[in-house]
Amino acid sequence: MKNRFLTYFVQGIPYFIILVYIFGLVISIIIGKYNFAISGSILAIPVLLAIPFIFKIINEKNDLPISLNFLYPYNQRTLHLLFGIFFIFSISIGLLFPINSILFLSTIIILYLIIFIQIFTYDSNPKIILIEILLTMSSLIYETTLKSPYYFGWTDIVPHNFYSSVIIITGKIIPLDLDLGSAYFPLYHIWLAVSSIVLNIDPKFALFLMACPVFVITGIILYYIFKKITCNIQLSLFACLLYSMDSWVTFYGMYMVTRVVAYISFILILYFLIKYEFGTCSEKKNFFTHFLVILVTMFMVLVHHVSTPMIITLLLILMACEIFIKSEKYIRNTFISFLIIFSLAYWFFRAIDFSHDIFIMRIKPDFFIEPVMVETIQEYSPTIFIMNNFSTLIFIFFAIIGICALFWYQKPLYATVFGLFGLISIILYVPTPLQSFWQTMNILGMDRFILLVSPFMAFIMGWGFLIVVQYIKSNMEIRKAGFFLFLIFLMFSIGSIGIMSNTDIVGTRYSYNYGELNGFDFFLSHIPYGSVIFSDYYTNRFFEKKYIQISNEYKIPFFNSNQIQEVSEISFYPGYLIITTKQFSDIGLMFSKGNELNQKGGNYPFLSTNESILLLNNKLHNKQKIYSNSYVDLFHS
Repeated sequence: MKNRFLTYFVQGIPYFIILVYIFGLVISIIIGKYNFAISGSILAIPVLLAIPFIFKIINEKNDLPISLNFLYPYNQRTLHLLFGIFFIFSISIGLLFPINSILFLSTIIILYLIIFIQIFTYDSNPKIILIEILLTMSSLIYETTLKSPYYFGWTDIVPHNFYSSVIIITGKIIPLDLDLGSAYFPLYHIWLAVSSIVLNIDPKFALFLMACPVFVITGIILYYIFKKITCNIQLSLFACLLYSMDSWVTFYGMYMVTRVVAYISFILILYFLIKYEFGTCSEKKNFFTHFLVILVTMFMVLVHHVSTPMIITLLLILMACEIFIKSEKYIRNTFISFLIIFSLAYWFFRAIDFSHDIFIMRIKPDFFIEPVMVETIQEYSPTIFIMNNFSTLIFIFFAIIGICALFWYQKPLYATVFGLFGLISIILYVPTPLQSFWQTMNILGMDRFILLVSPFMAFIMGWGFLIVVQYIKSNMEIRKAGFFLFLIFLMFSIGSIGIMSNTDIVGTRYSYNYGELNGFDFFLSHIPYGSVIFSDYYTNRFFEKKYIQISNEYKIPFFNSNQIQEVSEISFYPGYLIITTKQFSDIGLMFSKGNELNQKGGNYPFLSTNESILLLNNKLHNKQKIYSNSYVDLFHS
């Protein structure tokens, strides 16, 4: 029997959407946030365009099951051969041209289009298509990580590589005085260290080489999860393709730190719970499943306990959706209880620093009295917003249709659970005012939810796309329908791959260059250990090597590294001063305003202007320059 609340929701959602849009528009204008009004209006366009399809779903007399849709008459062997040719061509382009060149990204789009055609062509081979998806995803990840002199993403890669280097140098696990959180469970760093030793390469390259295959395996796991709950191979393949194209998924494939390992564990747990119906199998299989779930759950909590509260929250929401829909119960009370109890035990008996940070430093009533907007010096541009969120606009259109179709037909039943979960969590995925507040981003870290909910977003978009395919097929000639949908997917590919986006943030970067690394190597070999160093944010992260008890014994480098706060104070800084001159001239230097837990804290860009150059040179006048190349200067007081 259908859930009446969901059908009522679908019937009322067209009117609800219009009312919410008008309400949001009026409120934005009243509070003077015209950028909210413009962005909200842009995001409302695909939602409003989806309304006619929602009415078609409501007026459909019979259930519209998601059946196989074949749009193209091509031979699968020809498509496989074509994929192989363009894949080899993309690798050649990647070797010959700069990182993420337009030509390379264009070949990646062609590969995605070939896979898309295969999925919607008769007699497709799921195994081959999955391999092609993983190869394309790997190619895009390796293009950045292996070609960059030193890719660091959001900079956490740098300290993790240092921890692995300590393990390599000492032959021991991470000391407690180096990093208390990682020392209790350094399996991630041991893995990097062992990979570095076995492959005889630098730890950072060992990370990039080994992390990509581990991460892309999530695509295969998700395929079997989607297949289990839908019994639809075509939908499962297409959802996996959409997942692999997600720009956030690709970014985290490059930025393989402990939180990403926790995400992989989360996907594995979902697989075991859903695939093997945790708690309902035969006695032998039940024991094996319980063992695997417990093992992976413990690993997830220990490898990155900061992600655990978020994962618990999402699992509780998924469990509540199961209860509301009255579907199969894959997320069981026993598992949730074990996860919560084990997490609490670890937080309060081992990870004391984490508990203190969360309950003492972050959860303060004073922080939430008044909402604080995140400061930005970049002028808002509707054009740039559209360019940066072009694929998101297409996603919203199909996601709304997919959610409404799942709610209306409620077949398969557990797919409806994913639809309800997608509706609840979509606010964490698409641009909203929540991402503009200091409390939600700096204190609660809501941006970390994006990767965790990305598989569900791919699922609801895939469902909506197949609904649209069936409606277009019934009202249009098959060739025209195939061409029209091909164009839509092409536009989505262009948006998701980043060709038309303008995501450069003032002062922000994601890798060191060779000139800087040469300078840093010189500093490491000539600056006495324990020296005081002042530098910008990214350089400071490189030299954040604290003193530990075994530093002198094993000659492990250590420094008192600090981030520059005010340019006017530079002349008073003792010790060494590092200025990355090339970065300053290109994008500016990132200086500090204080701790991010301070409402007025965080980083700010010191941009290169005639006035700032003159000010910086005046403050450096009384310091002795002892090293210089085209990228970095070293001064000493």
